[in-house]
Amino acid sequence: MDNNILIVNLTRLGDIIQSIGLIKGLKKKYPSSQIHFLAMSSFSGILQNIEGIDEVISLDAVKLVDEIKGDFWCAFEEIINKLEYLNSKKYDLVVNPIMSIQSSYLCALINAKQKRGMVLNKEGEQSVKSEWSAYLLANQHSLGDHSFNLVNIFAGVANVSFDLDAYSIKAKTKINVQMGTNTLKVGFHVGASQSNKTWKIEYFKEVILHLVQNPKYELFLFGGYKETEVKDFFNDIKQANFHNWIGKFKLDELISAVSLMDMFVTNDTGPMHIAACVKVPIINLSLGPVSMWETGAYSDKTIALQADMDCHPCSFSYECPHWNCHSTIKPEAVINLIEQHFSPAIRLNLHDNVLYWKAITDIFGYIHWVPLQKRMIRERELFFELKRLIWGITLNNQFEKQEQITEQYIEFLSIYYSFGNYQFNDIKRAIDNLHKYCLQISLLLKDISKLSQNTKNNLDKIRSIWSNVVSLKNEMFNQAKEYSVIYDFFLYLSFTESNLEAVDLTELSKDTIIVYNRLSQQLTLFQTVLNNF
Repeated sequence: MDNNILIVNLTRLGDIIQSIGLIKGLKKKYPSSQIHFLAMSSFSGILQNIEGIDEVISLDAVKLVDEIKGDFWCAFEEIINKLEYLNSKKYDLVVNPIMSIQSSYLCALINAKQKRGMVLNKEGEQSVKSEWSAYLLANQHSLGDHSFNLVNIFAGVANVSFDLDAYSIKAKTKINVQMGTNTLKVGFHVGASQSNKTWKIEYFKEVILHLVQNPKYELFLFGGYKETEVKDFFNDIKQANFHNWIGKFKLDELISAVSLMDMFVTNDTGPMHIAACVKVPIINLSLGPVSMWETGAYSDKTIALQADMDCHPCSFSYECPHWNCHSTIKPEAVINLIEQHFSPAIRLNLHDNVLYWKAITDIFGYIHWVPLQKRMIRERELFFELKRLIWGITLNNQFEKQEQITEQYIEFLSIYYSFGNYQFNDIKRAIDNLHKYCLQISLLLKDISKLSQNTKNNLDKIRSIWSNVVSLKNEMFNQAKEYSVIYDFFLYLSFTESNLEAVDLTELSKDTIIVYNRLSQQLTLFQTVLNNF
C-alpha cells in the first residue's frame, strides 16, 4: 500500500531519537510509503541520520521560540507557510505521538485521511486517537507508574512494531580525532536538559581521576554548549589518555564520536539515546524526575543506577529541598561497574542504598529493567510488574491469551526475583468493589442499547437509565481516586470512552460496553494475579 505519512514531534533531541521505533515500524508495515517528519529546527538535524525518513520538514525555532515575543507576525507567517506546504502533501496518515497542546493543535490543522495520537478537536480539547496515547495520558498522574519506554509507546500509537536491531542511527560524517589503538575507550556525558537530572560534576571527575591512572583506559569527556561552563573544571587532568571534548562536535559528528566508545557513562540525555542507537554499552545514572522505564536507554547493553529512595522519581516541577538521590550513588559504584565490565573476574561490589538494573528484552519484545543480581522483589516492585503485565496484555489486545502470557511473565520474573509474602488485601477489596460498579454500568448500557428511540416512553426510560449510569460512574471514579496505584485504569477508560465517535445511540452504547468490558477484564485479571501472591 502506498501512503504519505507525516510524523509530528516538536520536542527535544531524546524524544526525537525515541521516535526511531515508530519510523522503522511504519516502514516495515508500509514499505512503499513516503515518511515525512516535522520537527523543530533546533533538533531536526538528527533526522538526517535516521534511515527510513524521506523528507524532514523543520519549524524555525528562532522565529517560533527565541524571537516570538518581539516579532509575533513573523512566527505566525512561519506557521501559515508550513501548514500550506504540509497540506499540499495530501497525507494519508498523520501521527502525533507526544502530549503537547501545540502539536495537537497543529495536527488539527493538517489535512489527512487518518490521524493517530493526540489531536485537538473542534471543541478545543485534546482528542485521543490511539489506545497507547490514552495509556500515556492516563499515567501522567504518577511518574513511577510508567510501565513502557516512549520508544514502545510512540510505535504503539501508530499500531506498528519494530525489531531491536532496527533501532539504530547512522553517522554520515567521519571525524578526525587522535585516539589510541589498543585502549578501552570510555565516554562520559556530564550534562542533561535539566540540572535536576544530573549526577554531581565532582563525582564524574572522581571516576575519571581514578581510571586515568590506568593506561589501558582512554577517557573522553562529552558535552554540548550547555556544558561549556564546566569544561574548565577538568583542565587540571593532564594525562595524555584523557580528552576533554566538551563543545567539540556538531550533532552529526557527535554520533560518530559516540560510536567510537567502548562504554558510555551518562545522565539521562540525548547523547545517551545516541549511544543506545549505535549499540555502545551504557551506564545510565537515573536521577531526580527521570523514570528509566519511560525514558531510559532503549538498549539491552545498558546498566542503570538509581538511588534507593521512595521519593524517586519525582515530578519535573518539584523543587527538592535536598536532592539526596544525586549524592547517594557514589563514584566507587560507577568505577566498579566500569572495571567489572572490561574485566569480568573483578567482583561486583553492590552498594547499599543503590538499585542496580540491567536492560533485557521481555516476553512482549520490549526493553525491560531487571535487577543486576537476583534478589527479593519488593511489594511496590511486584505491584508495578503486575500492572505492566496487565497493560501489556491490554495494549497488545491479547486477553484471549492472558493465562498463557501471565504464566510466562511470572516465570520470566522468577529468573530475576525471589518472592515473599505480600499483603494486597486492601487493594483487592477495592478492586472487587470497583469491579461491581463496572459490571452494573455495563448492564445498564445493555438495557439502553436494546431500547428503540421511536417512542417517548422509551426516551424517558433511556434518560432515567442514563442518569443512573452517570451516578454510578461518578461514584466509581471517586472511589478509584483514593487508590492512585490503579487509577490509571479508570483514566484510560475515560480517555478511550471520550473518543468514541458513533452517532447512533444504540451503536454508541455497544461501543461503550466494549470499553467497560475491557476495564472489567483488567480488574478481573489483576484480582487473579494478586491472589497468586
